[in-house]
Amino acid sequence: MSSKEQINDQLDNLIKLDGVQGSALVRRDGLSIASKFEEGVNSNQVGAMTASTVGSGKTAAQTLELGGLEEIAIKSENGHLVALGIGDEVILTLLIEEGHSLEDHREEVEQISDNIQQAL
Repeated sequence: MSSKEQINDQLDNLIKLDGVQGSALVRRDGLSIASKFEEGVNSNQVGAMTASTVGSGKTAAQTLELGGLEEIAIKSENGHLVALGIGDEVILTLLIEEGHSLEDHREEVEQISDNIQQAL
């Protein structure tokens, strides 16, 4: 199985989790590597916004001497966007329905993140 197929399989596993509406793997510069979103969600736009948000979070963490950034979460009325670093160059992004959280599936998401890192 190719690296791309392995990554897509892992993104499929994420969207099978209860409450996860979509997932993407993006580079830190915002370019999309792979994504699984409902129709109407622009993966390039999500990638650019994720990279920008993570960049701002990283700067804030450094400025405030909080240590390395692990994740960013944006909680809104209708859901959440969660961005997790996978290595130095890649970000895993999840869109999560309102009423759910990353904590519902933290262990599974961490295992899938490890699988993606190995596939890269």
